[in-house]
Amino acid sequence: MKYKRAFLFGCSYTSFSYPTWANILEKDLNIPVYNWGLNGIGNVAIYTRMMQCNLINKFNDNDLIIPIWSGWTREDRYSEQGWRDVGNILNHPEDSKHNDRFFVKNYWSWENDIIKNATAIITANKMFPVWKNFSIAPIDDDSPLYDFYQEHLPKIHVWSIDKSSHSYQVDDDHPSIMQHMEFIKKEIYADLKITMQTSTEESV
Repeated sequence: MKYKRAFLFGCSYTSFSYPTWANILEKDLNIPVYNWGLNGIGNVAIYTRMMQCNLINKFNDNDLIIPIWSGWTREDRYSEQGWRDVGNILNHPEDSKHNDRFFVKNYWSWENDIIKNATAIITANKMFPVWKNFSIAPIDDDSPLYDFYQEHLPKIHVWSIDKSSHSYQVDDDHPSIMQHMEFIKKEIYADLKITMQTSTEESV
């Protein structure tokens, strides 16, 4: 494998309260692995963190750069406390803590989400040597605005969770550790032409 460093980006699918695909990958790659995932953020924050990481580390073609893009209905805001870990802004419009009901009613629009998310993803792929793009959610939209951006978006592999096996499930919509392992074997190791170590699989 030609890669000398790995930089991983995403939301809670990448950095969570229990190990994710990023932690599994770190066990098997004999190179430094840097997890820049952050729970609750959206694609604008993911792109911004990619830019920040690049300014610090100066990406090159020997870097394995993998983003797992988030859902498109997230409103990324940064303050002195850091990035807001709100997640989907439409999931909790009654949450007075974040005052999201007022924001959604007065400022949110799907058209704005299309522009900012598509721009973030397209720009990241033009600026950085991204190895492969993933997403936690498909985007199915037939508006002229989305069609304009769609032809410029990179190929994005959607991580669809197989919910047929109850034993693999956790108590929310996040993938279980076993599902993280299945994902990394199928979508990453196969293309990198590497095999998961027995010790890694046993630890999972």
